Amino acid sequence: MTGPILVAGAGPTGLALALMVKRAGLDVAVYEAAPNVDVRPRAVMVHARVLEILDRMGLSGEFLEEGLIQPAIAFERSDGLRLAIDFRDLPTRFPCVLNLRQPDIERILTRALLEMGVRVHRGVAVEGFTQSTDRVQVKLRLADGGPQIIEAAWLIGCDGARSTIRTQLGAKFEGETLPIPYLLGEGQPAAKPAPDSVSTMLITAHGVISWLPFRDGSVRVAGPGSYTGTPGALQNADQPCLTKAEFLVEQSRLVADPDRRICHIDRTATYRVHARLASHWGDRRVWLAGDAAHVHPPAGGQALNLGISDAEAIALRLAGDLNFAPKFDSYEAERRAIAEATLAQVAMMPLVNALRDARTDAEVEALRSAFANMAIRLSHIATDYAASGPDRLGSTDTKVRQALQIGRRVDKRCGLVPEKAEAGCWTVADAPRTRLWMTPDRHVRRLQSHPNHGPGSAQ
Repeated sequence: MTGPILVAGAGPTGLALALMVKRAGLDVAVYEAAPNVDVRPRAVMVHARVLEILDRMGLSGEFLEEGLIQPAIAFERSDGLRLAIDFRDLPTRFPCVLNLRQPDIERILTRALLEMGVRVHRGVAVEGFTQSTDRVQVKLRLADGGPQIIEAAWLIGCDGARSTIRTQLGAKFEGETLPIPYLLGEGQPAAKPAPDSVSTMLITAHGVISWLPFRDGSVRVAGPGSYTGTPGALQNADQPCLTKAEFLVEQSRLVADPDRRICHIDRTATYRVHARLASHWGDRRVWLAGDAAHVHPPAGGQALNLGISDAEAIALRLAGDLNFAPKFDSYEAERRAIAEATLAQVAMMPLVNALRDARTDAEVEALRSAFANMAIRLSHIATDYAASGPDRLGSTDTKVRQALQIGRRVDKRCGLVPEKAEAGCWTVADAPRTRLWMTPDRHVRRLQSHPNHGPGSAQ
């Protein structure tokens, strides 16, 4: 390989990827077109799977210290009916969701990169590339406007929903943009949140309004709006064009409980909700990750978590470690399947409508079961590349989930004993006839009957 691994984009996906690549001992360079850190309110929820990734990088402690641990996400109807997605029984060291604002996430990751000697080059845009079998020629536009050509071993586009890398790859961004604008505000609520308050989706006549608490006592209120402020402002998607006064007017319409409303506003924003997938995710030495490859509605806080998991999948392939590392020819198939299943999972309106309309005990109990099953899938700790439909995010059947299968993520409760004679090979403690090889992200790549106990391998 010639040159560093070049990461375009310094959001959570790009920063996490750069950290993982650097920790693997590879040279990496990060370029971000924006000259300054984006402090707008954006993603906030960090799920169990990403907390496991951060733990492998030695960062989970700092994240947990700064964020607010949430054992559940509640769904609350105006008459007081309350159901929840409960994460407390997940088979992981991190059975929760962590509320932490994206600017804080990026700050922690950037500091960790700096400690490893990697600086983010801000105000430098990746404008194009050409590639050969063993290198990529990358065209940059420097902060002073001047051009520069550099040589890289790989180019990874983590440059967001308006990705230049995706455009240069000739990929379409297929899907839809929902017509209703979403409004968002953060600040101090009228009533201090109780210590046991959890992130809550308020089911109202106007739609689903999210109410998210933070460690500093502030909250976020966000939901679909009928914003009628600056003419044409919402045509420029994802711009912070909503004034505090305009947000207060909308909030009074959206949130019935005065105690849940923000009274001292710190920041506001408007944004469009997108549901899109890139038609293809890469070619040879240029690949996409995060929002450059897929964008999702905000339900369940999935986009940031998917992006960091994409980054892990790419880092495993770039590092090529001894733990039966996969190749890039499987990257898009595996991660696209997860992104597709996630798009289906976060299309929650049928479930929300059912909750709004439920009246009998039987209807409520059926919904309670449906919400309970969502924890395993939103957390992404049981992804299964060989499954189809919703089970790609993890089967809700515990026995199915714990059964070993190629493409499935090994359940944390499965006792594994490393084989000293072969790196990356494990014996199952309660099934010593079985050996397996898995990647560091715990996906099974190979299964084999023990050579002293039965027939050959099944691959």
